[in-house]
Amino acid sequence: MYYSNITVIKKRRSDKVRLGLLLQPKILFILVLSAVLLINYCLQGQPGTLDSLWTVWNNSKLPDSNRVNALISIAEMGFINTNPDSANYYATMAIEYADEKGLMKQMARAYNVSGKALWKMRKFDESIEQLINAQAIYRTMPDSNDVARTFMNIGRCYFSKGDYMSAAENLKKAWSVFDEKAPSTDRSTVLNYLGMSNTYLGNFDTAIIVFEEQIELNRKSGDTLSIGKAINNIGTTYNYMGKTNKALDYFKKSLPIFEQLSNDRFLANTMGNIGHIYSTQGQSEKALEYFGKIKKVFEKLNNTIGLINTYGNMGATYYRMGEYEQALITQKKLIILAEKISSSRSLLTAYSAMAGSYSDLDSLTQALEYFEKSLALAIPVSAKYIMEICY
Repeated sequence: MYYSNITVIKKRRSDKVRLGLLLQPKILFILVLSAVLLINYCLQGQPGTLDSLWTVWNNSKLPDSNRVNALISIAEMGFINTNPDSANYYATMAIEYADEKGLMKQMARAYNVSGKALWKMRKFDESIEQLINAQAIYRTMPDSNDVARTFMNIGRCYFSKGDYMSAAENLKKAWSVFDEKAPSTDRSTVLNYLGMSNTYLGNFDTAIIVFEEQIELNRKSGDTLSIGKAINNIGTTYNYMGKTNKALDYFKKSLPIFEQLSNDRFLANTMGNIGHIYSTQGQSEKALEYFGKIKKVFEKLNNTIGLINTYGNMGATYYRMGEYEQALITQKKLIILAEKISSSRSLLTAYSAMAGSYSDLDSLTQALEYFEKSLALAIPVSAKYIMEICY
């Protein structure tokens, strides 16, 4: 997301009034936590597998438990990562069927899948309701890890809502309920979200302790990617503390891990963190070096949003360096991409930035043109943003 600080008009000593839009946009690179649910048994279904599952569900001669398990697997394996709305539809069917047949274990599992699908759909309150339903059933059963997983998933819902206090409370409950048989992937996920919740709550020392515990856990299990993410999260925490040099150390420690794993997504995020710190420290050449590397990664991934953010960072850096012509070139590239995906917020920021660059080049006609474009977008974008945060 971009943040702008706009000064509309400034006056020279010569009393010559000149339009100025002094924009200093910053792209805040915060480690993006994984958007994929890390429930250990969730796999992307293959067409042949789904066909077999449909065959089981449609065979009325098979035991009810087999049929409903197949329907739940259709929701989870076939749709949850690609079409969560459909996943929730089939999970709801499974809930109703399991309830009718008195299959409590399957009903709990279906509630859990529905909750995860609704989380993917960003319907957090509905997701929490379904996960609480699953938990109520799991509490009557012997495996405490199923109860712990519902606490984990509820915690992630609260985290996604921005309610980090409730997230931390549920994640701590999950951690306390897990037993020695709990998969390391689940425990690592809990520590990941618990650490970031504490970071956002300002409990920095606690966050770092949690991430260090996550690193130790992942070393034992051999989960190299999660080690890299935890190291990166420590860097993010130090960055929030204002200890940017320490943050740089940890970001750079995680880079070789992501390079070794050829994980372009986390590699780009980490280089973005490094570039942003260099930019705020006034080390513009180093910042541009990293932004250039990120650009190549996002071009490889065909990631338009990533490219927009990167051009925004590059333009802001050139602007701070006083290289207004180069800033304009970068901002124009941003506009092309923003128009491609109809991103009003990105266009608003780019128009404002271009107005500022033209103003400093004494190109007042062009500055006024882009200032007016930014004003035309400002009200609807602001109104939409207010609606989003209120509702």
